[in-house]
Amino acid sequence: MFRSPLSWGALLGVVLTELALFLWFAPGAIAGTALVGLGVVLLAVWPPLFARSSAYLSQLYLTPTRAMEQAARRKLALETDLRDADCRQGLDQLYILDEKLDAFTRVLERRLSAGEVTYGRYLSGARQLYLASMDNLAEIVVALASVSAVDRDALDGRLATMSGPNADDMHEQERATLEDRRDLYDRQTERIAVLFAENETAMTALTRTAAALAEAKIGRGQADLTVDEAMHELEALAARTKRYE
Repeated sequence: MFRSPLSWGALLGVVLTELALFLWFAPGAIAGTALVGLGVVLLAVWPPLFARSSAYLSQLYLTPTRAMEQAARRKLALETDLRDADCRQGLDQLYILDEKLDAFTRVLERRLSAGEVTYGRYLSGARQLYLASMDNLAEIVVALASVSAVDRDALDGRLATMSGPNADDMHEQERATLEDRRDLYDRQTERIAVLFAENETAMTALTRTAAALAEAKIGRGQADLTVDEAMHELEALAARTKRYE
């Protein structure tokens, strides 16, 4: 809002008007205070007025965000990283995420006008969920890299030889080191599973919301309740990782 030329124009207009009134009328202390107060009120009223304007809503919701523009380029690098990590599940999610967002957008365009605030709200929520899911995939790549050199089966085998009757004090330090490495592997594996599950939930939310939009008669009867319920679910998920404005 404050980066908009309209906002700067409004600020400049109020300041110049105030200066012109002071120079023209040379008001006294009381009148001057009143003029300054009027200027402050006008500036305070501007943000809520601008927030309802079509220019602001278009910029907020309908114009592709910088994050979305970067996502198209980022996807290529992410695809390469996932392939190098031999992460088939990550590659599948990357492709399906694109399909889900495209399907959601197509349904949305057929149900609502691109100039409507509701259209922008739905599209913004879907995009944020998409971007957050891509972040999850990037985190998965890092987690996989951190344990890529760890052989879990070999660790278990080596630790098995250090337990029971074969255990001795000489191997205590080595055993502790191997157990730490195994714990690290298990933590990263669990974290990866959680991130994959979050993405599955996000994709399900996109599908459910698109289906609700497709089945609803916008503006009529009870069907809107279904759409609202689906959108609340989608927006709640997006709000957990709301980084893209």
